[in-house]
Amino acid sequence: MLVYALPLSFFLVMLETALGSYIVLYVLDVYGGIATRRLMAPAPLALQKQEAGEQKQEAGEEAGEDDEAEAHEGAKKQISAKQAEKRVGVTKGFLVFQGLLYLVLALLAYWFGSYFAAESVFNGITGFYQQYPLDRAWLSSQFTLLLVFAGLLLVYNVLLWFNARLLRWVVGGLAALVALAELLVIGMAYRPLAAENLGGFFTVASIVAGALALGGVLTAMLLGHWYLNTPTASGKPLELATLIMLIGLGLELVLSIFIHSTIPSGLPQTGTPPISPGALNVIRLVFGFVFTLGLGGLAYRLTRGRSFQSATGMLYLAVAFAFTGEIMARGLFFLPPLS
Repeated sequence: MLVYALPLSFFLVMLETALGSYIVLYVLDVYGGIATRRLMAPAPLALQKQEAGEQKQEAGEEAGEDDEAEAHEGAKKQISAKQAEKRVGVTKGFLVFQGLLYLVLALLAYWFGSYFAAESVFNGITGFYQQYPLDRAWLSSQFTLLLVFAGLLLVYNVLLWFNARLLRWVVGGLAALVALAELLVIGMAYRPLAAENLGGFFTVASIVAGALALGGVLTAMLLGHWYLNTPTASGKPLELATLIMLIGLGLELVLSIFIHSTIPSGLPQTGTPPISPGALNVIRLVFGFVFTLGLGGLAYRLTRGRSFQSATGMLYLAVAFAFTGEIMARGLFFLPPLS
């Protein structure tokens, strides 16, 4: 039944990407809002001096000795919202673009899953549940939660346009909770495929960690491109997104040690993988973990040095390796363990 499992693997990765990416975006939104409010407080002398120097540089003038005097005069003034947002690095434009993108990804996951991961599809394939005993009780609510998430994400996007920060944080927080609930439901539904330890706890946790890893690396890569428009922005948001990716990937690596397929050996297959499950595991380890962690760590270091263009190049490669590893990880769910 391997041929029927391939679309399921792709569906799981699509779902992890959409949900994990939004969670990371929401974290960046809250982080950016808090940091912006702090910067909009009465600016200290050092901040005013830096602002005066930047204004001189943008105008093509040299910062002279009068910078200090200008800073003293404006010490009691407040920095504007636009200037604070620029310093933080999470602009409204980035949030709006990413919010719409992840809404589209969620709807695509719903559409794709309705064809390949719905209960009616499983029931129409003879012997599928007997060979791959997914938990039907959890599986029945997967699309309901996904629709609720998409609806909340749509409202969140609308509130982004109107700058309703507090209200959108409330709605966005609910959407993040629903996203986590959806990942839990998916993990519980598919946990019988690898439920050898603690009743499948490690399997469920690995799906959540995988979502954070995929969401972190994709959001970080796209945020790196956004810095081309705001080269003087703070690198903290990019550092945070990259750090979330590294944490998620590191957790998934640790959890993978405890995850082993519990699919019975000797099942009839309508197709066979070109290489053995053992070889797939090695490829997943090298490409999905070693290379991705190495590239992510390098990107994090480059970001701290404000080499945003180089960091984005590293994240490009990290995205490719992370998705390759995650697709293999979910595909291995449906292969019997090594004998």
